[in-house]
Amino acid sequence: MTKNKKNFCDKTGRGVNICIIDSGVNVDCLSVNHVDIISKRVINNKDGPKVIDGSEKSKLKHGSEIINIVRSIASECKIISVQIFYNNLKANLSFLVEAMRWACNQKIDIINLSLGTKQVEDVEYLEYYCNKAFKKNMVVISSAPNRNDNRLYFPSSFETVLSIGYTKTVNRHYYYKGNQNEEFLIDGSKEIKKSIASSIQLYCTSYAAARMTGIIAQIKEKYPEYGPKKKIERISNRNFNINIKSLCKLSNF
Repeated sequence: MTKNKKNFCDKTGRGVNICIIDSGVNVDCLSVNHVDIISKRVINNKDGPKVIDGSEKSKLKHGSEIINIVRSIASECKIISVQIFYNNLKANLSFLVEAMRWACNQKIDIINLSLGTKQVEDVEYLEYYCNKAFKKNMVVISSAPNRNDNRLYFPSSFETVLSIGYTKTVNRHYYYKGNQNEEFLIDGSKEIKKSIASSIQLYCTSYAAARMTGIIAQIKEKYPEYGPKKKIERISNRNFNINIKSLCKLSNF
């Protein structure tokens, strides 16, 4: 093994707390034990959005698919699911802001946001809590659009967020492009079994961000202090070579 490289194949994310802000838990879609998943949800009350215990039974699959991917890489991580999507994958920005506010006040290591918005109005509140998470050494991971798009999307466009986006350089792969034009490539696929005889592949930045979340959980198990305030020059994980300096656009890396 070369100098400055570490192997994370044996890491399971034990002791790492991951907050997944999405569509909650659909137990019919989970391929992992859901008993130990902590469920929260955002509701509207007289004072505005508020995080409460429990989740509303979700018919949506997206949040559970994200959990499946994260746990497939970091099987022993602790999952805190915060539900902001209910009937469809659309939510008021205030729900996302409230979920981020709540997460910033918990003992969280990684916040997964496999979502995004192009809404500009009030987005400064979302940026405030992304910055707060940054200052508390939390790693916030967000998916960028699934296609080349010159418009700004949030929170993936924020400087304190690890953004996983789309590239045509390698078909069906996703990346974060660093300041030195280096690319980190990670598979954004999820295999969906339709029948014994056939299957289909879904590719999107949401799933790539989930895979990145699992990898960072492995890193956090090995290096609990890792985050915006800790620089690790070079590591390796399975077949991935990650240059942390070019992977993250965090200002003090």
